[in-house]
Amino acid sequence: MGSPIHRSTQSLCTSTMGSPIHLSTQSLGTSTMGSPIHWSTQSLCTSTMGSPIHRPTQSLCTSTMSSPIHRPTQSLCTFTMGSPIHRPTQSLGTSPMGSPIHWPTQSLCTSPMGSPIHRSTQSLCISTMGSPIHWPTQSLGTSPMGSPIHRPTQSLGTSPMGSPLHRSTQSLCTSTMGSPIHRLTQSLGTSPMGSPIHWSTQSLGTSPMGSPIHWSTQKHFFLFSPRLNIKRFYLSFQYE
Repeated sequence: MGSPIHRSTQSLCTSTMGSPIHLSTQSLGTSTMGSPIHWSTQSLCTSTMGSPIHRPTQSLCTSTMSSPIHRPTQSLCTFTMGSPIHRPTQSLGTSPMGSPIHWPTQSLCTSPMGSPIHRSTQSLCISTMGSPIHWPTQSLGTSPMGSPIHRPTQSLGTSPMGSPLHRSTQSLCTSTMGSPIHRLTQSLGTSPMGSPIHWSTQSLGTSPMGSPIHWSTQKHFFLFSPRLNIKRFYLSFQYE
């Protein structure tokens, strides 16, 4: 039912009710009630009440009250009021006011106003107005207006209007109108009208009207007419 499913090796998943499920190795899961489930190795979880659960190794958690919980190793968390908490190693925290908190090692953060904060090493972030911020190393950013920002290395960005930004290396993007943009290396794009865009290497594109676009290498494609249907997009993309 309109559910994207991404899996890599030795995995089995069932997506019901428009639920994306991501799992990688030696994992089994069922997503009910529109809940995304992400896990990797030696983990078991059950998602109830539309709650995404992410955990990789030696972890056990139960998500209630529509709260996603992410933790990998040797972690303990307490979530209240529908709050997702993400932390991997040597961390302890409590997220009040429906705020997800992500941190791995030797980090300290305070999330005001329902804001998730993700940071790992040598990073500093300030989350205001319910904005999740994700970055690991040598990054600095401020997310205004409830905008999640994900970046790992040598990247800087600002997401306006509640737009999540995901980028890894040597990439720059601007997301307007609540549009998540995912790209890896040497890519630049703008997603208007709440459209997620996924690409990996040497690609550039624009997705109008909430349309997800997936491409990999040396694909340059533009959609400017809102009347173009998905069949025409795939034909044009195939022969690009």
